[in-house]
Amino acid sequence: MKIIYALLILVLAGNFHVPGVFSDEPSIGQLDWEISEKISEASKIQKRALQYYEQKYGLVSVETVKPMEALAWMSMEQGDFQEAENFCKRIINIRNTKFPPTAENIERIGTAYFMLGDSYLYRKQYEPAETNYDKSFNLAEDLGHKGDVLSRKGIIYQELEKHEEAINFYMEAVSEYERAKESNPQLSKQINKRILNAYSALTEIYKITNDFRKMAEYQNLFDAMNAGGEIKRDE
Repeated sequence: MKIIYALLILVLAGNFHVPGVFSDEPSIGQLDWEISEKISEASKIQKRALQYYEQKYGLVSVETVKPMEALAWMSMEQGDFQEAENFCKRIINIRNTKFPPTAENIERIGTAYFMLGDSYLYRKQYEPAETNYDKSFNLAEDLGHKGDVLSRKGIIYQELEKHEEAINFYMEAVSEYERAKESNPQLSKQINKRILNAYSALTEIYKITNDFRKMAEYQNLFDAMNAGGEIKRDE
């Protein structure tokens, strides 16, 4: 499984930012050594910043949120899912209690719930993963984010071998991704990669369930999109 975090931007720019639609996805545990070193160094800097803000402003203060958000992303990439969980819970609490209910704050809370869901997913704790993905979905305005949540739920049900439910979530994810492309064509290249992931998962599920006609259909869709062709699936 893959995770969709823009950590390279975070590390090189030295500034935490959550884009409206997530960036291309590096694989956990397969990061380039140089990038891993940069993440490790950046993590040390952010931890020092967090300690400073905690001592100066208190453990539950708005000043602590940005370094915690950065550290939550880094913890996920370093495979420390318990630490990521702890940071996400603190972020959600502070943003719910200390920040005004602006659109940006709601988006950040939704992103924290998404990361929290991922921290459980990677530990195969599927029930709390789904609960937090649902919370993220309910707060999301961004169509790409909605697609990401649905795709994650597809992964959960695929892992549980509940194939019909997994198929439905992947197909719903593709629908949200297509809507996202229509609303912002500049993101088409990024979003197409996530559609490819859904098509690949659907191909695998139909192979397992011996539905070779549907398997071939989604394999053809995958191949056509992967080759750069414009494809449309007839419902």
